[in-house]
Amino acid sequence: MQFIKDGDHLSQLNIPNPISGQSWGHQVGTSDFLIEAQRSANVRELNAKLTHINTDMETGKNFSDELNRLHKTTQAQFWWATSIEEMKNKTT
Repeated sequence: MQFIKDGDHLSQLNIPNPISGQSWGHQVGTSDFLIEAQRSANVRELNAKLTHINTDMETGKNFSDELNRLHKTTQAQFWWATSIEEMKNKTT
């Protein structure tokens, strides 16, 4: 097994295969690559979840806005669609 000095740490260059006696060719930085790949996968998953949540929130807001619009339209057409509290506030 060969090591190189990488800052304060030793980095593994090659791992010998005990069966064939040859090196598996493990390169310096492979673990860094795997860590970065896992981090990127986590970021993509979290971004997908965030996008889904934002879409749900926007859909809910649009639904609420449409209900409010329909309520105001109904109140304008039919006085009895107005709540008692709102009627009291209009008269004072």
